[in-house]
Amino acid sequence: MSLQNQLPAASTTARRVAGGVLGAGAAVTALTLAGAPWGVVAVAVAVAIIVPGLIMLLQVLMPQESEHKRDVILAWMRHRERRARGRQVPAQRRGRSLSGP
Repeated sequence: MSLQNQLPAASTTARRVAGGVLGAGAAVTALTLAGAPWGVVAVAVAVAIIVPGLIMLLQVLMPQESEHKRDVILAWMRHRERRARGRQVPAQRRGRSLSGP
C-alpha cells in the first residue's frame, strides 16, 4: 500500500493549497522583479492569499460524501428558488392590472 493511499484527505488538500500558494508567491516575485506597478503586485498578492484560502474553506465546509454533498447542493438550489419567487411582485401589488387601464 502506498503512502498516498494512507494520507487523509485534509493532508492532500493542504498540500494542494500549499502548492498554489508557492506558485502564486513565485508569480508575485516575478512581477516584482520585472518592475510591475505596485497595483498589479498588490492585486496578485491579494489573489494569492484569498483564492487558496477560499478553496480550503470550501473544501472544509463541503461534505466529502457524495450523498451528503448532493443534499447540500439541492438545499442550496431550493433556497435560491424560494428567494427568486420572493422577489417576484405580482402585477396587482405594483398598482397595475393585468387586463389594462
